[in-house]
Amino acid sequence: MGAGGERGTKGPDIETPNPGTCPRAKKHRISENDRSHGSLFLRIGAIAFGLGTMVYNGLEFGSFFEIPSSSPCYSILLGINPVLQMMFTFAQMYFIFANARLNIHKFKVLARFGLMHVVATNICVWIRTVGKETLQEIVKHHLSQERGHPSSLEELILPFRENYIKNNSNPCQKQDIMGSIVSDSSPFLFPFIVEYSLIGAAVLYVMWKNIGKDPVFAELSEDGLSRASSVQTLPKMNCAGSSKGLFFGLLVLVIATICLIVFFVLIENEHYSLLAIFLSDVSHSAIMVLTLFTIGIGFFRIQRLRFQADRTDHLRDILLTVAAYGLYVYAMFGIIAGTLSPKDYVPNLLVMVTSCLTIVQVTLQSLFVAEITCRTTYLPEHDQTKPGRQVVAFLMMGNLTLWIIYTFEMQKAEASPVQLGFYGFMAWTVIVRATLPLSIFYRFHSSITFAEVWKNSYKNVAV
Repeated sequence: MGAGGERGTKGPDIETPNPGTCPRAKKHRISENDRSHGSLFLRIGAIAFGLGTMVYNGLEFGSFFEIPSSSPCYSILLGINPVLQMMFTFAQMYFIFANARLNIHKFKVLARFGLMHVVATNICVWIRTVGKETLQEIVKHHLSQERGHPSSLEELILPFRENYIKNNSNPCQKQDIMGSIVSDSSPFLFPFIVEYSLIGAAVLYVMWKNIGKDPVFAELSEDGLSRASSVQTLPKMNCAGSSKGLFFGLLVLVIATICLIVFFVLIENEHYSLLAIFLSDVSHSAIMVLTLFTIGIGFFRIQRLRFQADRTDHLRDILLTVAAYGLYVYAMFGIIAGTLSPKDYVPNLLVMVTSCLTIVQVTLQSLFVAEITCRTTYLPEHDQTKPGRQVVAFLMMGNLTLWIIYTFEMQKAEASPVQLGFYGFMAWTVIVRATLPLSIFYRFHSSITFAEVWKNSYKNVAV
């Protein structure tokens, strides 16, 4: 009886916690993390780049109908591949945006395999796009040149040249429906694919790392979400302490856009092409100098804010590091070309100066980002002064301006005559196609990082 009584009393003690802890048990298949795997601005960027990728795929699918079924170049895969990539892009774009806090707790092996497979798919799309665009650019260049006997390098790309001829000349019996829309828009749209693949791979990798973590966090995250939603309803977001930096940044954006338009007009004229290059490099260097001066002011201003190490975002750090590597490589090749070329030629000197400024600016800006993202306001007077917010607003617009310049201007081979003459068309095309998308992404992600700081770091936090 005693033993039975003890077992009888122990039985309820063991079983009673189960009903109470049932909602917090590990039986939940999924839960929500306490913070997003990718910030709101990053997910908005994924949507923007994803839409650009789908536009590119749509143009590829449209060009499929230019080839009649009787043509030797006809292949049903030329129509299927763009559709499948468009479906993959849309599905992943929706998944990233709708499941930003997803933690998976059941079927973990299958989930790990699936997410890592999608990460690898994004990397493969990245590599395929860079390789495809590089080969097309090289082949297009060689087709436009008068050649005698092909060199060994030309013999290497001969199969790709023949394939390009098949798909872009009369033997394929192509009908002129879309004209040159695909080839003309490709240099501007293919970076969208690279940047979208990078965002998708990074976010899903972080989600993969969080599989099985904090399985009882579902109840806590529900409370956290309800508090976050209540905070978002309050009118906390305003432009106090940032109007000067914001509008000065907009002024720089307008001037840079005007220079960009003038560049496109003058670069097509042989007599004014040198002036176009001069205008491009001078405006680029001027923006670098302005941002460097602003960053220097910012380092002093943000010292008044409180440092919080727990505000570190590893996903942001990984993305900025990878993207900065591409920008470093791009600038180093510019320094080599400018240094080893004759100094009496002004564009050579401009390229060297611009590339050096780029490396210094990226280094200091990365350090500033690491510092400002870990700081927040905490004193009542900060509600009025908001130290450093003017700097953050200007750097947000400055990086947006550089993103536009890199996206639309640096894509043209004519925009880099010094590097083109030093390395040759083949080598410089490979360098640009491999590094420029990362450079573009660095400017984009820096801009959204400063936007997050502008929005979140200047809310008063109780001491």
